Amino acid sequence: MYKYYGKQKYLTAVLPDAEWIYSYSAIQLQAELNKLFSGKKLKAIYVSLDGYLEAMHNKVNVIDLSYMGGTALVVFEKTVLQLAIHVEGMFEYRCFPVWEMKLRENYDYPPEDMVMSDRYFFNVADHEITYEYNDKTVHSFTVKGTDTWGFPQPNFDEVIAEEAAQKCDLPGEIILHTNSCDIRFPGDDMEYFWVIFEQAQKTC
Repeated sequence: MYKYYGKQKYLTAVLPDAEWIYSYSAIQLQAELNKLFSGKKLKAIYVSLDGYLEAMHNKVNVIDLSYMGGTALVVFEKTVLQLAIHVEGMFEYRCFPVWEMKLRENYDYPPEDMVMSDRYFFNVADHEITYEYNDKTVHSFTVKGTDTWGFPQPNFDEVIAEEAAQKCDLPGEIILHTNSCDIRFPGDDMEYFWVIFEQAQKTC
């Protein structure tokens, strides 16, 4: 199975059982991410292998995870931020110490249990990215708000979401700002999300 992809470089991950948190406020999530990670060096970004290989529209500086989804691991020097973006407006995240994540590099055919697995990841550095981002300092985060979410989901509180939607405060996109580029994690309007690298925007 999956031999039509040919052999791939990928990582097998063992992740801790850290609690997932749904965010119902772009404003609060932005404040939390800035408190935790602003001024910290970005070491790596990994995305789910299944979502990456099954992508419909990958291109230079763009990774399309809107078909099979999965999660993203944003690795800093001491802490990992894991994102599960189900759709625009439905963002889950969790954080854990980097030493609690165990990674093993592989070069082989994709594993047969790859589908919807949170064990296998692709290193974004092996995609065609024209910006330097490894070891760059993330100087700030922006979380853009939205007034919509996609569909019923276990543990997602639609009452709280409706209140946030009326204020256009559900998280719709997370942006990491570095001096070399902006790294965007926008929720797709239908399902899952994207990872996009763009020229850094000047801020006052």
